[in-house]
Amino acid sequence: MVKVFADSTSDLDAPIAEKEGVGIIPLTVTLGEESFDDGAGVSFLEMSRRIEAEHIVPKTAAPSPQRFYDAFLPELQKGNTVLCFCVSSGISSTYQNACIARDQLKDVGRVDVIDSKACGISIGISAVLAARAGRAGLDHDTVYAQGLRRVSKMETLVLLDDLDYLVMGGRISALAAKAVSIMNIKPVITFDEEGKIYIRHKSLGFKKGMKWLCEQAVEKGKDFGNTILGFAYCLDRSRAEQLADMVKSQVRVVESITTQIGCVIGAYTGTKGVAVFFERA
Repeated sequence: MVKVFADSTSDLDAPIAEKEGVGIIPLTVTLGEESFDDGAGVSFLEMSRRIEAEHIVPKTAAPSPQRFYDAFLPELQKGNTVLCFCVSSGISSTYQNACIARDQLKDVGRVDVIDSKACGISIGISAVLAARAGRAGLDHDTVYAQGLRRVSKMETLVLLDDLDYLVMGGRISALAAKAVSIMNIKPVITFDEEGKIYIRHKSLGFKKGMKWLCEQAVEKGKDFGNTILGFAYCLDRSRAEQLADMVKSQVRVVESITTQIGCVIGAYTGTKGVAVFFERA
């Protein structure tokens, strides 16, 4: 059987990951002198409050190769193969570390690692669908090929209130952020072909930004009858629910996931973002 893993930037809620059989390997977040696993111990709300109160810049770190090794090995010893989806190599060393573990285990069993060139629930969607394919009895080559194809078609669009956290985290230039803030523009960020973050669209106000996200999902996704549509929010779930309602009123959606972003992604988005993740038709 194919055992599927994803790192914690997939933002899969624990009940969903457990139900779908997706193993989650956490990144690490550091606040001041305290470090903790993403998704355990500290909520995004608590982290954001501490950032504001203590004026600290959160730091994030990829799982070590050993952590991947320790997760993969028991599955290989059971006779399973392993497929792991990772956050973009353009913003994290997570993919590279997973590949190191893969190479260390090459004499034990088959491990394949996919660079999502993105982050967020788009990774989670790919992992969930791969896990379902594995449970349905598809062989590793087929599940792996489907995963590669799906990742190449996934769209990640994140509407932010500002770019302050991305600047603090060194993921975007202060000059780009200043140009946005002066005009009170709400930026939409995404990933380029190399998996690096860039500003895809600029909206005059959050409401217009939400409308643009909806238009993109409807125009490029066209029909979501055979895939999963994803929505994510920072602290305000109602924004994600509103966006979901907007999309579902215009196109067929059979299944969707709405999730709160975790601390790793939240360290770069700030507290007022909303996002849509979908597979291009």
